[in-house]
Amino acid sequence: MRFRLYFPIVEARSVSLAPWLDGAAVLDKTVGVILGGGIGARLHPLTRERSKPAVPFGGKYRLVDVPISNCLNSGIRRMFVLTQFNSASLNNHVTRTYRFDNFGRSFVDILAAEQTPEAKD
Repeated sequence: MRFRLYFPIVEARSVSLAPWLDGAAVLDKTVGVILGGGIGARLHPLTRERSKPAVPFGGKYRLVDVPISNCLNSGIRRMFVLTQFNSASLNNHVTRTYRFDNFGRSFVDILAAEQTPEAKD
């Protein structure tokens, strides 16, 4: 990161606060991890057949779209979404919605430890 410091008498100087820290290089090595939540007992009517991040709102969006959008707008292009409970609909939504070009290193993947209402172990 470089900042410009202006001194009234002296010419403008460019000062690097951390010369080893280049913003683009750091974002290129950053992986976002989004925690997907569990059963969602407080949202029970909405989470009966889907996980909490897969709950729809605003027509075509899901709750998981908010942190994914935050990561994308921050420059983080590689993300994992960790889910635990009824993640099939969330997996379908993420794979259909977030498709990147084949030549880039961008991805949004689901890491699921499947848990269903019948088997809570």
